Amino acid sequence: MKSSGLTKHMHTTEITSTKKAELDVIAWMNKSPHPMPVFSHDEIVYVLRKTAWHKARVITSSQNGCQLQLVESKEAFNLYDARCIRPA
Repeated sequence: MKSSGLTKHMHTTEITSTKKAELDVIAWMNKSPHPMPVFSHDEIVYVLRKTAWHKARVITSSQNGCQLQLVESKEAFNLYDARCIRPA
């Protein structure tokens, strides 16, 4: 990685933590998409939308899917993949 003409050397701990984070993401996405975790009404969770995790409020939840509402934009949507939702 170059920064303003100088080469930045990563320490071994930085490389290890980066690789561990990448492995955690890979392990998370290798989970089965079903069954969905069941959350209680009005519980705050994180959902993966496009490339980022966003806060959402649970409207309804079952093992087949969840109906959620984004906290910031109040947009309601359905989610059917367990890999795209996690507890807050």
